[in-house]
This record gives sequence, C-alpha cells and structure tokens, in this order.
Amino acid sequence: MNATADVTAELGIAFRDGRVVHEDGFADLSPENVLGLDSQEGVLVLRHGDTHCQLGDVLLNLVSTVCVEIPSQLEAGEQAWFGAYASEMVMSFRPSGDTISVIDEGIPPYDFPAAPLIAALQAAGQRYGVLLRALWPDAPQDVLDQFSA
Repeated sequence: MNATADVTAELGIAFRDGRVVHEDGFADLSPENVLGLDSQEGVLVLRHGDTHCQLGDVLLNLVSTVCVEIPSQLEAGEQAWFGAYASEMVMSFRPSGDTISVIDEGIPPYDFPAAPLIAALQAAGQRYGVLLRALWPDAPQDVLDQFSA
C-alpha cells in the first residue's frame, strides 16, 4: 500500500468466491491463482483520515484510467471521469484549489488533498505494473508500458 502525506491508494484483486486480496497478500499469488489479468476484477481503495472511497471494476481498466490517465488530467486542473467497464459506476474527479473531490452520484463527495492524492494514484499504478509483470508473464509490452515509472 502507498501512503503519501496521509492519502493511501490500495489495490485489491477480487475473486469469484467473494474474497478480495489486497496488496499485502499479493506476494502469495501466482499466475495460476488469477484469471487473465486483462479481465480480472478488483478494487482501488482511497483513504484520507476518516474518508474512505472504494472504486471497483476490471482491474486493468480501473488502474489504467484512475492511476495513469486521471492524474495527468488533474495536474492540468481538469475534471476527470472514471466509467467502470463491468458496472454502471461513474465517478468524477473534480479539482478545486488544493482539493480534489471524488464524486459518486447520490452521495456526498469524498474530498482529498490534491497533490497527495495524485501521488498516491500514480504510485498505485506503478505497483500495478510490478504485479502485472509478476502474474502475467506474457502480457503485451504496450500494456506493461502504461504502468512504468
């Protein structure tokens, strides 16, 4: 798990039996434990103090969007959107000064300090790249390149 100025972004792999293995359990996984990582579902849990926000989707889509694409949009001061592939979840990331609000329709926004959230998201993307290399030995190079430091 990555902690950056008290914002954390933790990945988890969801299994069909309802288990979610978070990053502290990734070392126990092998390629035989997971579906093809191009279709494996998972979660990204964002935390800051009492704020806790969980996003779920096909992990490859979730991480490539939220941890690779969205941080650069936020750094440019632009609002960004995450639309889940495997569900109807749509969340917006809205920067305002030193805060980024993560908004899911119908519930109050989750507010995070901007720079630490962006750094935590980027670090989670890089850790996902390490996971891909370990658990998807024949992953296409262009997929791996998305998650390089």
